[in-house]
Amino acid sequence: VIGAGIVGSSIAWHLARRGAKVTVIERIAPASGTSGRSFAWINAHYSKQPQAYHQLSARSLFAYRDLQRHLPLNIHWGGGLEWLTDAESSAELEQRVLRHQRAGMAARMVSPEEVRVLEPNLVQAGLEIAAYSEPDGGIDAADACRVFIDAAQSLGAKVIYPQEVLDIQMGSSSMHRIETDSAAITADKVVIACGPQTNRVAKFVGADVPLIDAPGVIATTRPMPHLLNTVVWAPGSHMQQRDNGRIVIGEQGGPSKSAEHMERLATRPQSFPDEATRIAHGERLRAAAVKFLPQLQDAQFERITIGWRPMPKDRHPIIGRVESTPDAYLAVTHSGVSLAPIIGRIAALEILDDIDVELANSFRLGRFSA
Repeated sequence: VIGAGIVGSSIAWHLARRGAKVTVIERIAPASGTSGRSFAWINAHYSKQPQAYHQLSARSLFAYRDLQRHLPLNIHWGGGLEWLTDAESSAELEQRVLRHQRAGMAARMVSPEEVRVLEPNLVQAGLEIAAYSEPDGGIDAADACRVFIDAAQSLGAKVIYPQEVLDIQMGSSSMHRIETDSAAITADKVVIACGPQTNRVAKFVGADVPLIDAPGVIATTRPMPHLLNTVVWAPGSHMQQRDNGRIVIGEQGGPSKSAEHMERLATRPQSFPDEATRIAHGERLRAAAVKFLPQLQDAQFERITIGWRPMPKDRHPIIGRVESTPDAYLAVTHSGVSLAPIIGRIAALEILDDIDVELANSFRLGRFSA
């Protein structure tokens, strides 16, 4: 398994649990990439359409609850709260909630009075009606990666890092050779689940994985008193509070489109150019969030990070074997935190039992060449 973010870690554990001999190769360290810089909202959001994508997300959401019977995953199940300010968007949100209800999901529209019960500390700026998704939760994705990796290792999996994959030589027999910057590893199956690095690595097995650049900034405070119960998706900002007291704030507007900024982003930076820029990005996120949670005005930021989401071109997951190289398996997606449990389960079934899981059929790589 190439990649020890949350998707790769989940796949590794699901395979090891079935008795497979697993080696995980990670370029830097587990959760060092996107998973360690994620907002980490577990959801089957109203916008996850078409129905196949919503169904996959819903299955994964409930798979987390099943996983908690086996693994010490620390998940805050407080639900998700969202509202929009313009009437047209609010009406569309109501229609999406209605579709959720018809699909059997515990979602409903709530009044400002109900929101006050759910979130008594929240300033309801522009809120006339909101959507509440009861099953949603939040997790520390880096911690979840460690849980999956530790559990896989306890079942005999090897985890090797820092090792960058430089080549994959798919043999004519069932044994294939993975060349890294310091070792050579043989395997009968190769799972490529390395987030934004997926296309680079997939080219070694003859696959072209269409990903688009999707950077985002996350700010995390030092521990604060209990202020939030739900994952809050407000106009221009989203935030949640973890059980350790830290509040995580995400952006919605995306990066500046100035020529200078776009030129810098073209290099896919993993950090800010200087401390002043890092602080400025944190203050930008604070300014958007403080309108809804004034206590953030004096909050101290513990981390401000850039994350590169592994975003397939059509914004839907890519799961399954490489058609020209069946011993190579791909797993790359936005919303990896939400989808990690179900992708891990599907991958283990398809790899070890040599079957096609119908739930994943809408998400094969071949759709881009059809």
